[in-house]
Amino acid sequence: MIFNQEISALYKDDYKIALKAIDIISGRLNIKLPEDEAGFIALHLHAAFENSGVSVTMKNTRLVSELVKNIEDMIDRKIETDSIDYLRLITHLKFAIDRIERGMPISNELLVPIKRKFKKAYKIATNVAKLIGNSLDKDVPEDEIGYLAIHIQRLIND
Repeated sequence: MIFNQEISALYKDDYKIALKAIDIISGRLNIKLPEDEAGFIALHLHAAFENSGVSVTMKNTRLVSELVKNIEDMIDRKIETDSIDYLRLITHLKFAIDRIERGMPISNELLVPIKRKFKKAYKIATNVAKLIGNSLDKDVPEDEIGYLAIHIQRLIND
């Protein structure tokens, strides 16, 4: 599955359950299911636990994947998917998307120093925010952009 890496990272517990489900199905039906099926099962589990549709979970997972690729392009390097910085970034993106969709802004008291000290990261975060805004048809608050810039700065520093 295209987003299996993101699904396994974003929905870790659901993914573990999905892997067990594949083992049970394979054992009982004597068939071999590919690991990619765990991604689909995990999406369904997550959607059920969150009481949302699979299409919303899939759309947001796809958006996170696209945003990571855009960030990689803008910082001109691949982000290692097994790194703590990758996990922090995609987790932040997941929750940021959720906050933006629900209209639940956060406050960022560090916004002014972030904009001053992390100019490149803030510029990239602003571009990422435009992508999020276009995808969700919502404005991304500047405080949210500041927090995203911190994650991007961490990637730039590596």
